[in-house]
Amino acid sequence: LFVIDAKEGITPADLHIAKMLREGMGNADRYRDLFNSSTPRDVPVILVANKAEGAFIGPYLNDCYELGVGDPVIISAWKNEGIEELYDRLQLEVGHLQQEDEEGSEEEEEEE
Repeated sequence: LFVIDAKEGITPADLHIAKMLREGMGNADRYRDLFNSSTPRDVPVILVANKAEGAFIGPYLNDCYELGVGDPVIISAWKNEGIEELYDRLQLEVGHLQQEDEEGSEEEEEEE
């Protein structure tokens, strides 16, 4: 999850972090293994615009696309808004990993 401040808009730090995520810096290698991938593009990054009370992101929505990490999920953690949309996006992007993990656990239990 890449969380930005919807009230403040895109900052130079946000642009720098987005570039690092797109290039696969940090712990991306560990996640590439989970996704059986060799490229950073295959590791999902979910952009979350927080502090968007009333689902209002103001003039910054278009700026989110400058980050190059996809469509933002608009939330307000403080008012508990948009959390279902975030959960749906997580299920879409990485839900299959949980299913694989649960299947692996079931197989281990059967072997015992």
